[in-house]
Amino acid sequence: MKTTSFIPLIGASLLAGGQLTAQNAQKPNILLILVDDMGWKDTGYTGSDFYETPVIDSLATQSLRFTNAYACAGNSAPSRACMISGQYTPRHGVFAVWSTERGPKDQMKLIPYPNSEGERLPIDNYTLANAMKDAGYATSIAGKWHLGGGKGYKPGERGFDVDNSGESPSKKDFEKSNDPKNMFMEVNQTCEFMEKSVKSGTPFFAYLPYHAVHTAWQARKENIDHFTKKTKGKQHTEVVYAAMIKDMDESIGILTNKLRQLGISDNTMIIFISDNGGVPSTSQAPLRAFKGCFYEGGIRVPMFIHYPGKVKPGSLDVPVQNIDIYPTCIKMAGLEKPQNKILDGKDLSVLFSGKQSTLNRESIFWHFPGYLDKPCPGSRDQVFRQRPSSVIRKGDWKLILYYEEWMLKGGREKIDTNRSVELFNLKDDLSETKDLSNKNKSKRDELLNDLLKWLDDTHAQMPYLR
Repeated sequence: MKTTSFIPLIGASLLAGGQLTAQNAQKPNILLILVDDMGWKDTGYTGSDFYETPVIDSLATQSLRFTNAYACAGNSAPSRACMISGQYTPRHGVFAVWSTERGPKDQMKLIPYPNSEGERLPIDNYTLANAMKDAGYATSIAGKWHLGGGKGYKPGERGFDVDNSGESPSKKDFEKSNDPKNMFMEVNQTCEFMEKSVKSGTPFFAYLPYHAVHTAWQARKENIDHFTKKTKGKQHTEVVYAAMIKDMDESIGILTNKLRQLGISDNTMIIFISDNGGVPSTSQAPLRAFKGCFYEGGIRVPMFIHYPGKVKPGSLDVPVQNIDIYPTCIKMAGLEKPQNKILDGKDLSVLFSGKQSTLNRESIFWHFPGYLDKPCPGSRDQVFRQRPSSVIRKGDWKLILYYEEWMLKGGREKIDTNRSVELFNLKDDLSETKDLSNKNKSKRDELLNDLLKWLDDTHAQMPYLR
């Protein structure tokens, strides 16, 4: 893949010697919390009948909550690449974790397009951290990077002043430290960074990508005991998973307490989001399928933005994606869009006052030119979670284009019979059980035309014929 050369936009108010300027004093601190594998229904405020998230729920109640929030990919690495780059997958070329060729090769009817540089975000991609640093912010990461290692690819070389990224702890390490997934260590590192930034008079961008609630499931004994005694829910029943979520919620409480202690709660914007949908062990009903799929259960995520006095609390059903975080953060930091870089996301700050409830875009998209193994309940077939496909959501309508049928079974000419597309109305059918592609052909063709144009505009990489 040929990558774009980016010219960083240098902020107008870079700090000199850590001194606080009047312009910097007006800039909000930004705390970006990314949870790993937390499903759309895995918090109290989104409807869990067993898990307990009082800190998250309290923040959400005081926040702008997005009920139609999406990750731009069905699993971790490509989703994170989209969020940190502000770009859809065709622009950076990270499509999968490990490889786009996952599963039985004899069942792959097409040759998948490979990941760019493995699963590493191309080295010349000007990241959100680069932009925030150029805006005069101190920047840190504590947690799961998952966008490549080696010279030039590590967070400290991608715009982060402080790099506390690392791997999830082993079972032995956890048992020794009683710190599930290192989450309390990472929170304490973030608190230390925030305190140093405040003392230096520097606004901060703190990125906290938890290893939780990804497997292996680990939790503190007291919370496991709590949920062992608690009556199971009708939807959610997993004790250790519930305890791990409660551990994470308690760790977020440490963060919010620290913000209060530092006197910066009112000048700190908190963004909370998951990197993809949940796993089969934790029901996302009424959503169909799970992590890795492009049905709603694989890509719809909990998300809210908390900024007291600046963001009007409430809920919005406007579709948003994690690529929107990049332009939102740089807008709040006082930057315009970087030169010579396309940002696919939209600035969400136009929604903060409550006077506007829509964004200036008609559609959102996904693209995956590969194969993902381990089918789950709700998958289209029993071999792969996802086959090569692209997706568009426009209003309440969602269309999925499958490339095996499209490329091998007659494409548009045979669209009525080759099962190359599925069309759903999410307002009437959130569970995606009723394919309307042959019942509403005008809407099908409208979305298909829009999707094909987007694929052409982004020079989307395609799987190959064998």
